Amino acid sequence: MDNVDENEKVFLLPKDTAKGDKQSKEKLGKELSLVHGVAFIAGSIIGSGIFISPNGVIEQAGSYGMALVTWALGGLLATGGGLCLCELGNFVRKSGCEYAYIHEGFSFNNRNYFVIVLGDLLSFLFTWTSTFCIKPMSIAIIMLTFGNYVVKPFFLDCDVPTEIIKISSVAALGFLVIMNCYSVKLSVRVMVVLTVLKLLAAVFIVALGIREVATGCNQHFQHFFDGSNYSPFKLSLALYAALWACDGWNTLNYGTEEAHNVNKTLHRSMYIAMPLVVITYLLINLSFFAVLSVNEITASTAVALPFGFKALGNAGVVMISLSVAVSTLGSGNGALFAGTRLIFVAARDGQLPLLFSGVHRQHKTPIQAVLLFAFLGIIMLIPGDIGQLINSFNAATWIFYGLCFAGLLIMRITRRRDPRPYKVFIPIPILMLLAAIFLVLLPLVEEPVDSLAAFGIISLGIPIYFIFIFPYKRKPAVFSKINVWLANFSNNLFDTKLSSYSEKDF
Repeated sequence: MDNVDENEKVFLLPKDTAKGDKQSKEKLGKELSLVHGVAFIAGSIIGSGIFISPNGVIEQAGSYGMALVTWALGGLLATGGGLCLCELGNFVRKSGCEYAYIHEGFSFNNRNYFVIVLGDLLSFLFTWTSTFCIKPMSIAIIMLTFGNYVVKPFFLDCDVPTEIIKISSVAALGFLVIMNCYSVKLSVRVMVVLTVLKLLAAVFIVALGIREVATGCNQHFQHFFDGSNYSPFKLSLALYAALWACDGWNTLNYGTEEAHNVNKTLHRSMYIAMPLVVITYLLINLSFFAVLSVNEITASTAVALPFGFKALGNAGVVMISLSVAVSTLGSGNGALFAGTRLIFVAARDGQLPLLFSGVHRQHKTPIQAVLLFAFLGIIMLIPGDIGQLINSFNAATWIFYGLCFAGLLIMRITRRRDPRPYKVFIPIPILMLLAAIFLVLLPLVEEPVDSLAAFGIISLGIPIYFIFIFPYKRKPAVFSKINVWLANFSNNLFDTKLSSYSEKDF
């Protein structure tokens, strides 16, 4: 950092610092194998969603049968989205997932000034919205679910106090933060263990459902589609709830730079993990349907608890609570991994303060990014309204998924000669783009407040971009000095170095 020009009048970007000093930069360690990839995808998806969303899905779908169809469609859409990201991850070999793909896709192969700015602006809007809204909301929902279930065995005869839920949630998040700051290798190993445990928990839930059916409790399946709702608006809201439970199929793409043999790891992990998730979700829902009525499901925001009580009494509540707690802890670890990698890559590219691109010299972990994300997640924990968080989360998420699918189609034209180690069947991104448009526009009619709130949050990033980020505008030298000083101070405090990126690493 000693050779930085103090008289520079433009906003300092990471690429402007320590020019020629390759020794001053650090890289994230490569710790993600195929097994770890499967664990991160399946472990991130199977968590809080399957134990919260059944109530929202069946409430909008109206019947067991239509709810099951919605879950199957949600699983197919998640799988299609995951396959699109596999092509993008092999083509744009950079961590950060949607951030990197939107930036590359809408830069149109860097053809002129306008399109370069367009790609930079859209990727910043994703960074802005995800860093301060989508990702913290996601981990807040997950950790609140953990807090509710992990202490439920101590409050079998009454509701769990909200304060206890929040304290448990923050404590669990603190554990995940310490682990992710200390070692990526430890984090991925814990993720594998938690994924195995949550699959065993799913087997336990399915076994309880099979036992109920075997003992003659199959009346809920005799009128499977009675009361079905065929309104496209209602079904889109049901699909939103199912897709939120399926979210996490993009987790591995946030760590592309940390994966061994990216050419094979991304799509092979997706091929194994997504069928496993979809089958698990359908079987768990069938188990819930075998035990609980439609009214019992819609009346509970924690469907697994009445399920466990009706199946095994208080012992069932205890076992189900602990099983769900393990599942949500794994999902929280995946959400923390994804959120911190987005902050890390965006800071390295100059779209967030430079200090968040630091990598620990010994542990090779992005400590500053982890701490920022944890802080934002704790802020989101304060309201504690899970339903409201889910609606706002979905409304913003699918806008950027749609931009990713559009970017893939654009790069099939603008960069058609570039080699692609993996190519998805072209109708898949087309259908996924249409699905994203449907999921963004239709809820505007039924739930306009949440959708408009999402558009409002995204729009707030536009003036911030042109004031602080816009690369072709000269800015006061104080911006550069503060950015460099904070980065130096942070690096000394946490024993980190600025990171570097090169496609030659792949």
